[in-house]
Amino acid sequence: MATVTFSTLKDRLGRRIIDENTSFTTEQGDLINFAHRELQDRYNFKVMEAKTTAVTSALTRALVSIPSDWKEARAEPWLVDVSGNTDHIVWIPTEHEAQKSYDDNTTVDTGEPQFLLENATTIDVYPYSDSNSDHADSEYRIVIPYWKYLTELSADGDNDYLTNTYPWAIVYFATAQGFWLNQDEQRATFWEQKAEAQIRNKIRTEKKKKFRRTGFLRPRINVYGPFHKRSF
Repeated sequence: MATVTFSTLKDRLGRRIIDENTSFTTEQGDLINFAHRELQDRYNFKVMEAKTTAVTSALTRALVSIPSDWKEARAEPWLVDVSGNTDHIVWIPTEHEAQKSYDDNTTVDTGEPQFLLENATTIDVYPYSDSNSDHADSEYRIVIPYWKYLTELSADGDNDYLTNTYPWAIVYFATAQGFWLNQDEQRATFWEQKAEAQIRNKIRTEKKKKFRRTGFLRPRINVYGPFHKRSF
């Protein structure tokens, strides 16, 4: 995989925009970053996988602030005990749903974490922690998997998985936005169509990669025996 830097992307963009004006020149980097983010908005690439570990506090609803690179939740969170054993908990969609099971009664509604709720600035935990985990501080450890946004390109040498793997999708989409900036609808539409074709093709490629990683069945024994719930 060739390295394609921020500087290279800007150079390629500049060669595709004719009749450049001052506004385009000063916003060239912004157009590349806009296209870079557009790819991430369209699809969750494997390189965007992230996780954070949070620690509960006694009788405190807010578990942790939303990470600065947060895009969205990726999978079920899980508890980790002092020995490294794990147990899933679940996301709950609304505060109303959470309070059907646990309200704000700090005397009664305490226990081991069961639900997480994403708010505008925090991730909340239900019920309140009873400070009864087996960790030394008696608080629970919760691993939160999420999809992150990649760092915005800044220095000329900056590059990442998307710039190196899908540079033309970025360049074509940024070119389209540059022509929209110049109020050139005809050429903007032409480059937008090229960009959309590139993006569809690349996302299709990523989906095939994901299927190759997950599209198989694990062999099982005792398939007619009793079901036993296991932590992973």
